[in-house]
Amino acid sequence: SAAMHANREDFYRRGEAYSRLGFDRYFGESAYSGDAAGGHAKDLEFIRQSWARIAELPEPFLAYLITIESHAYRGEPGAGAAFASRLGGYIEVMREVDRAIGYLWERLQGAGLLQRSIVLLYADHPSYLREQGCIHQDCIPFLIHAPALQAGVDGRPGSPIDVAPTLLAMLGIPEPPQAWLGASLLGPTGEHKVLFRDGVSIHRDPATGNLMLKQEEADQKYIQYSDFTFGGFNRPLLPWE
Repeated sequence: SAAMHANREDFYRRGEAYSRLGFDRYFGESAYSGDAAGGHAKDLEFIRQSWARIAELPEPFLAYLITIESHAYRGEPGAGAAFASRLGGYIEVMREVDRAIGYLWERLQGAGLLQRSIVLLYADHPSYLREQGCIHQDCIPFLIHAPALQAGVDGRPGSPIDVAPTLLAMLGIPEPPQAWLGASLLGPTGEHKVLFRDGVSIHRDPATGNLMLKQEEADQKYIQYSDFTFGGFNRPLLPWE
């Protein structure tokens, strides 16, 4: 297993955190060069250089790539007023993201891996451009490609903590005995509550089938830890981390 991210190894203490999460290898900024390295890395070049390492992993493998180009929108010089706007910048940067994903898809197909692999694509926070059909500002994309998975759109609520249980369910691996906060998104469509950091939860009303928003009580909100050094988030890891 390998985790790959173009930013500094000390940012969020990734150099230490990934090994504690069980990854065999971690490739940070020092493992990349040119436009693939640093906080302003280009996704296409990052994936190109990452692919060389993915191709060397023994099968079966887990490769976890964190891209960075879409983290901020930019306007190219001379692009005009339309592309200086937030929407224009979003369209522009997502074009580059699309090119990078296309490159990865071509490499997976060419290596004969695509039809025997599970590929998950998701974001860790929203674009803050409200999308049609999204009832909360923190909606993020979550796409799954798997050989046995039928194409379609599933509107059930979920969050990043549901990714690991979903992946284990697709692989037919029992969940570990310790308690998980998340649940498989491919399981029964019963009551599954997702809690946002503002204390609002989203769930499906069992009576009507509609998605509902609810303001939770104060003791059910996420606890936010704010004691950090902004330059590198270099606080000591807590025991449960």
